[in-house]
Amino acid sequence: MMGTLGSLEYDEQAIRDALSKFIILDELPFKLVEGIEFIYFMPTTCPRFCIPSHWTVQRDCYELYWREKTNLKNLLKATCQRVCLAMDTWTSIRNINYMCLTVHLIDIGWKFNKKNSQLLSHF
Repeated sequence: MMGTLGSLEYDEQAIRDALSKFIILDELPFKLVEGIEFIYFMPTTCPRFCIPSHWTVQRDCYELYWREKTNLKNLLKATCQRVCLAMDTWTSIRNINYMCLTVHLIDIGWKFNKKNSQLLSHF
């Protein structure tokens, strides 16, 4: 099957959000973005992307946390009256303790939803 040639729309915020999720979920240091390998890699994959400093990445991760937390609170307020909570704790390879809270709910349209706090889990 032959593909079609097209162009992707450049969205710097989407790239920064993806970078924040990558760093959080893989437990990477914020300074990753200042490493020689990353600086070499990024222009190859996305030449227009301006690599942020580790301070900016730290702020982006914190903002992502608050956005995810706010979205979850708004979902719970707007769409359901009852929820079921499940909790799990574990220790990472790097000896960091984690707690994950999973919310199971049925919204007002009787649709089953499952949300977890994987981006909110580090303590």
